[in-house]
Amino acid sequence: MTINNQLYQNIAPVATGWAFTRDVVNIFFIFALLFIAIATILGVESYGAKALLPRLIIIALLVNFSLLATQAIIFVTNALAYELYSVVTVTGVSSTILSSYAQPNFNRDIAGAIMQGIQQQRLFKVNPSTLQPGPTRTPTSASQVNIAVIVTLGASIFIMAFAGFIFLAGSFFFIVRMATLWILMVLAPFGFVFLILPATRSYAQKWWTTLQSQALFAPAFMFFIIITVKMSNADLFGIVGRINSNPNMGATDLI
Repeated sequence: MTINNQLYQNIAPVATGWAFTRDVVNIFFIFALLFIAIATILGVESYGAKALLPRLIIIALLVNFSLLATQAIIFVTNALAYELYSVVTVTGVSSTILSSYAQPNFNRDIAGAIMQGIQQQRLFKVNPSTLQPGPTRTPTSASQVNIAVIVTLGASIFIMAFAGFIFLAGSFFFIVRMATLWILMVLAPFGFVFLILPATRSYAQKWWTTLQSQALFAPAFMFFIIITVKMSNADLFGIVGRINSNPNMGATDLI
């Protein structure tokens, strides 16, 4: 939902807040012109009209397009995140919330794709009675089989719990990202107007840095998620395949 571009355009509270901020910034331009005039009269070169007036005129024009510029950055990063998300081939998301707010084909099941690749269920398809000892192996005892099952279950629980934590944290950060981007859209005029004066330029840089980090978080997160999906589908835990393909492998080898 949070990488759906529809949630970043035609949002009434954001548009109203941006319009108010733009009007405040337009008033600031009047004071900036007075400041430049006084600095020129006093001969302060760093704030003179020659240095700041061209920048003031350009920024005054850009402020009126600050919302569109901010949305363009958000749209590009969301589109990149969506393309990465679309790489997942497993579908099955049936949430009514997603179907109401998401873009078409927004039904990829990332967790299902990871589970499909790991397929830890294959470990339990092996019948312990078929685990015959090899030439250099001792017979498989019931305790060895039990230990193998316990170790497998413990590893699976750890992996799934860790993955659940990652998805929970990721969902939290995606929600924070959406709220932060809305705030940045409202304050977009300040992100441009603060570039005029050297004393306020650091605030503008903070605005641009925050916009960049929040916008790029979505494709960066999806990039590593897709890497995880690809690795899991490449049989990252290749021992599972070796167990199924080698009936002579004992439970001690599984451990």
